[in-house]
Amino acid sequence: MGVLFTPNEDPIEVVPEKGKKFQLDEVRTLVGGKYGKVYVEPVVLPQGTKYQGKKVGMFLVDEEGLLKDDNEFNSNAVMLDGDRRPLFGNALLTWPGEF
Repeated sequence: MGVLFTPNEDPIEVVPEKGKKFQLDEVRTLVGGKYGKVYVEPVVLPQGTKYQGKKVGMFLVDEEGLLKDDNEFNSNAVMLDGDRRPLFGNALLTWPGEF
């Protein structure tokens, strides 16, 4: 299971289509949103970061999210990341071993 953070919306739970791990094409579609396929970049969260009481591993984001027109700042994802860097567009939160 993962959690998809989209700008200006509540996070939603998503489940890998095939088994327990997200496949690259699936992640590209989730984080790419209206842009289609994207280059996926992992954003490793600070050690000990928790979401809903469980330790989380990383966000998977569009590597070029900042550069794309109309790709909005993702304030929910940035807060969980501890404001270490700006994140734009969709961000998929995964637990260790899910990708």
